[in-house]
This record gives sequence, C-alpha cells and structure tokens, in this order.
Amino acid sequence: MTNKPQFAVALVALAISTVASQALVFLGSGDSSHNTTPPTGTLAGSGWQWQSQGGFGATVIGTHLVATANHLGISAGRTFPYAGLTYHVVAATNEPGSDLRLFWVAGRIPDAAPIYDGNNETNSYLVFHGFGGPRGGPVYFDPPANTDLRGWLWTSFDGRLRWGTNLVTDVMTETVGVPGEYLISYFTQSAGDDVISFSTGDSGGGAFILDADGKWKLAGVITAVEAEFRTTPTSSTFYAALFNREGFYEPLDNNTWGLDPSASTTPGVFFETTRVSAYANWIKAQLAAPYPGPPVPILLAAEEPGGPFVEVNAYAIDPGAHEITFATPSNRQQFYQLSGTTNIVSIVRKSDITSLFY
Repeated sequence: MTNKPQFAVALVALAISTVASQALVFLGSGDSSHNTTPPTGTLAGSGWQWQSQGGFGATVIGTHLVATANHLGISAGRTFPYAGLTYHVVAATNEPGSDLRLFWVAGRIPDAAPIYDGNNETNSYLVFHGFGGPRGGPVYFDPPANTDLRGWLWTSFDGRLRWGTNLVTDVMTETVGVPGEYLISYFTQSAGDDVISFSTGDSGGGAFILDADGKWKLAGVITAVEAEFRTTPTSSTFYAALFNREGFYEPLDNNTWGLDPSASTTPGVFFETTRVSAYANWIKAQLAAPYPGPPVPILLAAEEPGGPFVEVNAYAIDPGAHEITFATPSNRQQFYQLSGTTNIVSIVRKSDITSLFY
C-alpha cells in the first residue's frame, strides 16, 4: 500500500481552486496540441469517444447515465455537451463514502463505456482523459543556475480534451480528506513521453484499462493530485507537476510544511483516481434503476408516414424549453412522433441539427 496519505493532495476541479490551471501535464511534450485528437494504434478506442466535449470531465456509461467526480457538484440544471448535442442534467447521486458521482440526462445517448469490475489494475497502464492547456514553465531546484529540472508549473486552462497514460502502482483506501478507494499512480521519468500527471481541470475525466476480453473499460475517475510545493517552509506556494520533488516542502495533514522522506524512492508526484471496480455493483444498480428525472417524451422516427416507428438513436431534451434536438438526417425523408400523448408543435430543420418543439 502507498505510504503517501500523510501529505495533502489537491482536488483537481477548476471551480474549487484559486489557481487557474491546466489539465493533463505531459512528461515528454509542452506542445499545446499534443494528444488533442483520439489515440490510434494499440490505444484506439480507449475511452476518448465516451468523454464529455467540454466544461468538465465525465464519461458516458449508459443511455441516460454519466459518471464524474462528486466534488464537482454536478446536479440538475447543468448541461452536458456530448456527440454534438447539449444534454440537460435532470438528477444526480453520489456513492456514499467516495468521490464517485453519477448523473442522468434527458434524451438518449447513443453509446456508452463498459464498466471494469475486475481487480487487476495494479501494474497496468491506464489511458487518462482531462481538459485544460499545455504545461507551464520549467521548475528547477537550483536557481539561478537552472540545470536541475524537476518538472513544470501548472498554467492556463484552455478547455481542450487531452489523453495520456500512466501506470497504476497501488490501491489505497482513504479515510481522511476525500474518502474512498483509489488507484495510485506517479509522475515518473521512466514511463515514456505520454505519461501524465493531473492538475486543475482534470476532475471527473475517465481512466480506461484494456481488459482480458480485449475491450477498453472505465476503470477510474480522476480525483486528486499532489501539487502544492514551497522552496522553504515559509516561502510562497507554487503548483506544479514534479517528476522529482526531493528537497521541496509539501503541506502536511497537520497544517505544517515538511520534506517527504519517501521522495528519495518515489520522487514523482502521486495522484488518485477513484477505483471504479470498488463501486461496480452500485453503478450497475443505478444503470438498472428507473429513470429518475421528470417525465419526458421518447422521440420516434420512421421513413414512411405509417411507420414502423423506432426510437431515434441519439437526441437531447431540454425539459424547460420543451425542445428536442438531434442530428439532421442526410438525404432521407423522415417522419417523427413522440411517445404517449405529447404532441409535436413545430420542427426547425438546419443543416446539422434539427430542433423539435412539443
């Protein structure tokens, strides 16, 4: 088990920090466009396709259900951009005793990530997803000579989705701070150019593992990272992703600053990802539960006036505006109806998105 709990970690939600900061910090690149498109090759299909398209980290896990970090506080009234549509959050719940939160949206999401329910995360590489900007300026341990590079500062949040990788080295059960069961990883120089650390803006993003059946599955939800440092116990605090923190002071749980003796053996910052497998049964129960939001119609379509009518694969509902949006079909005649007794009032068709009012 990790020996790090005595040092404080920072939740990586933009809204709770006074520092406007980046998301995934790469060991091998400061290029702002690095890994801002879906991974290919052996990492193709490793979770990018199920991530939120902006605003906050989240992963689609069901037709109406999305997983994120509880400390983000996502609740009814928020919106969730995904697959070119804007879904409206109608209800949310968190798993007691963890940082895992699920929320429901009105409409239908076309695809969803499978849930990992195994126990082989340790010593496995995960693919992580987070929002933000490129890494900041270098952090040296020996100014003004600046020959001993230790990592990089956090910098401006830019809202771009990025992916990166890292190794799970341990599993930890946290009872203070944000309780829960976590996958532990370290920012280390030995794991390749795409290895990442977290920073502000990453919270809620999905971490994926390649299971034995050859499928990428959601194994974690990004929660927190070790990030606050000082050069002396009383100097100004700076936020950074360090692959070597030896000699830097860190906040202790007793509100003092000290040197971590474990830095000589695990020099890189460590970070926590909520362990999805620990809550797999709870997640499956939520997936099987009835839709908890206010009643909304189901959008059906057919190519002929008499049908047969089937549910549209992907559409988003704004219950307050009584509006349903969906991708405009290309070169096809379509007829629409709503389930139950709800009537269609009007349809506005544009080149890419059609709006239906009821």
